[in-house]
Amino acid sequence: MYLNLEYMLDKSVAIIGLGNMGGKMASVFTAAKFTVYGYDLDEKKRLSAKKQGINIVTIEDIFNKTNACILSLPTEESITDALESIVPRDGSTIIDMSTVSPAFSRKNHEKLAKKRVHYLDAPVIGMPQGAGKWTIPVGGDRQAFESVQDILSVLAAHIYYVGDSGNGATIKIVNNMISLTTWSVISEVVVLANKVGIDLNRLYEVIKSSGGGAVSPMLDRVKRIADDDFENICSVDVNIKDLKAATEMAQSLGVPVFVTASALNLHLLAKEKGLGQMDMDAIPLAFSSFKRRDTGGG
Repeated sequence: MYLNLEYMLDKSVAIIGLGNMGGKMASVFTAAKFTVYGYDLDEKKRLSAKKQGINIVTIEDIFNKTNACILSLPTEESITDALESIVPRDGSTIIDMSTVSPAFSRKNHEKLAKKRVHYLDAPVIGMPQGAGKWTIPVGGDRQAFESVQDILSVLAAHIYYVGDSGNGATIKIVNNMISLTTWSVISEVVVLANKVGIDLNRLYEVIKSSGGGAVSPMLDRVKRIADDDFENICSVDVNIKDLKAATEMAQSLGVPVFVTASALNLHLLAKEKGLGQMDMDAIPLAFSSFKRRDTGGG
């Protein structure tokens, strides 16, 4: 193997992508007394991170500062751009915590291995506000995984080595299939209950207290809708990316995924209605029959 463990000695880490997830990671590392280096294309995000004590560097200079770099980026294209721009050192480790396809992870793993660089797919399972308590499945070389556990343990309460490159990405995708199909049907329930005139807060309270099979953490979003709270935590556009990854993976394996495809179509409908950059709470707004509490309009 070609491990370089300098970052374990000086407790340093770099993060490329300082958005909702990457920004939370940076804050948690800073609180844990890590030296954190960061980069983002967005100047406002760079300035915000700098005010929080993050050392802003150029993407080309990342591996002159540390030997471990986290990617927290929105698309496979942005990850490819980052990988083409950074200049990794022999034995350095790239931890991709984005949501990507297993095939994409395996391709990056193979490409970087030729440069004697480790690539781990270690996507986050959890919401941004849960940073420090996330669950992280990790695919890639076991020795590389073990070398970065001190880094991952700052971010997660549960860390799992799940085998070959791409396996971490696979688990994240199937996790999102469960959560996003669940949210899609809850969105339809919200529209139906709203149409009948049932108070959404009462709907939430009844189902949440039942202890039945319909109880899901996704139900908490019903309360947000009842309060007319559509603050963007996880957008419709992000969900479309994840659902497309799921349907494409299933298609490549010859597995039909009827429910996931329906969830994707519902999200695409919301996007077509101009809701793509809103939180997924806004999906009921795609239905003309849904009446918003504050406006009385659809």
